[in-house]
Amino acid sequence: MRKAKLKIKDFIIDDLWEYLIIFASIALCAWIFDKWIEAIMFCVAHTCVRNSFDKQFHFNSTAYCLSLTLAIIWFAIPITLPLATSLLASIPISFLICFFGYLA
Repeated sequence: MRKAKLKIKDFIIDDLWEYLIIFASIALCAWIFDKWIEAIMFCVAHTCVRNSFDKQFHFNSTAYCLSLTLAIIWFAIPITLPLATSLLASIPISFLICFFGYLA
């Protein structure tokens, strides 16, 4: 029980702010470009596709990783085709992002 409390405390102190920034950025990007469904589809596709690769690119600094993540969000969501055009447009975009992350 005590270990669980420590893990939760560590998560809140160390990682929660990063997730809040990322989710806020996704919401802001979806709101600005009016692509709510596309943003959700991209997040789901990226989460599923990245598990197909055994490694991903990461910087040694949290600030650099967060900057790269935000850049990917602001690049990928606007270029995702609308739902009326393609239901699966987010999958190739996610695959390319994960593939280049794997190569790097």
